Amino acid sequence: MVTIAVALRRIKKIKNQISELSDRAQMSVSYSEKNVPTFDFDEEVKKLDSKKRTLVKLEAAVAVANATNSITFKKELVTLAEAIRRLQELKDDISFYQRLPIFEGVRQEREHCYDEVNGNSYVKTVDIKWLSKLSEKERIEKIDALKNEFEDLNNILESANHRIEISTDSL
Repeated sequence: MVTIAVALRRIKKIKNQISELSDRAQMSVSYSEKNVPTFDFDEEVKKLDSKKRTLVKLEAAVAVANATNSITFKKELVTLAEAIRRLQELKDDISFYQRLPIFEGVRQEREHCYDEVNGNSYVKTVDIKWLSKLSEKERIEKIDALKNEFEDLNNILESANHRIEISTDSL
């Protein structure tokens, strides 16, 4: 038995190992008879397949734990799986508000015009009054609130990850 946090670290390590094994297999699949590769293709593929099987089992065990264990957030009981998705949505919301183009007040802009009488085009500067549904101050407050919510939920989830154990018997 290991905690979810330990399993997640193992998953990351295994993914790195899979990447290395894959690279070595690709470099050793074809070669000139004068330059025999350092690694044997068949051996690397065998190791790669074994690591992938372990990865799938470990990821499945984490998925089961995430689906069957809950935390309390804002007085609501939510599964770890839902909490993870909420974190993803909070990240997206933060990014959304950070990218919003907010214009307020009067700005001078160039406008292309055509004089039908003289038959020529010209550019003039005009004052455009911009209105915004959200002020810069409100945006910053919204982003700060979302970041705080993200941090609170992430802390609760991380605590659960260090506490909840998963079965590694089949690994």
